[in-house]
Amino acid sequence: ITQNSAKKVLEHLRSKAAIVDTLLSDSVSRKFSAFHRDMTEECGAEAKQHSWAVLEKPEEIIMYGPYYPNYNNGEHSEDIIIKQTQELLCSRDVPEDWKVYVFTMNSPCLVRNTDPCINTNPCMLSLIHKAWEWWRVHGVKTHIGYVRCWGFKGN
Repeated sequence: ITQNSAKKVLEHLRSKAAIVDTLLSDSVSRKFSAFHRDMTEECGAEAKQHSWAVLEKPEEIIMYGPYYPNYNNGEHSEDIIIKQTQELLCSRDVPEDWKVYVFTMNSPCLVRNTDPCINTNPCMLSLIHKAWEWWRVHGVKTHIGYVRCWGFKGN
């Protein structure tokens, strides 16, 4: 799992499309900054790993989080964001002009669980797969942002 996941990420990063996919536009960066300010005002500043997300609709904005990892049971904060977003999208009729903004303090992990008996995808791959699914099924655009690049293995 680890080598295969890392290989998939590296292949994507080597592709020409990855350059465009990787950089956030100025308007998306401004949105993340505004959402980050709102979340910080409401929940306080936090330097440790956490994630939150925003479901943006023309008529309302739904902010959820922050969520923190529970490393004792192997759950990363991104796992919770994915579940919450999935539940929100599946519980409503989703028009095509919705957007999801996923924020995580540290970059989503690229390698996870070296135990071959545990099939848990790295958070970055899970987020990319879900973003593609949400686009394909609901027509929802997903943006993923983070503050700190946490390294290839998370350290």
